Amino acid sequence: MPVKIANEKTKTNLIAQWGLNLDEIEDLPERLTKFHQGYHAWMRTCTRDTSRFGLDYISGLLRMKTKRNINNIARTVGVPEQNMQQFISDSPWSGYDLISVLQQDISAHPQFQAESVLLIDESADEKAGNTVLVPGGNITAV
Repeated sequence: MPVKIANEKTKTNLIAQWGLNLDEIEDLPERLTKFHQGYHAWMRTCTRDTSRFGLDYISGLLRMKTKRNINNIARTVGVPEQNMQQFISDSPWSGYDLISVLQQDISAHPQFQAESVLLIDESADEKAGNTVLVPGGNITAV
């Protein structure tokens, strides 16, 4: 389905806001699916394949502006909240193995070969209070 923009000013504002050429938006779902297919094998075991929820999880994260929690992600993509929660917390596949493969793939890109960092962090999202939960205890913002 083509993306329709009301006028040039709106189109310019959207490009400035998101940094995407709107002509490229049409194939984003297919590109996300193709990206996921490269990693779905790492979300399976001999007896279970939960990889579908991996695609749902990533899709939900990318579509949400704020309040990215498991229940809201599940609602956004239309899957049962319990299934999404179980995918994140109880899946039998090795998260370490998947992260290792992602790290290898990212490091293979020329733009990440020297003097570069790829940081994936949502700590800049607005928080409700001044306390952030971290492994090992709480940190209070100054």
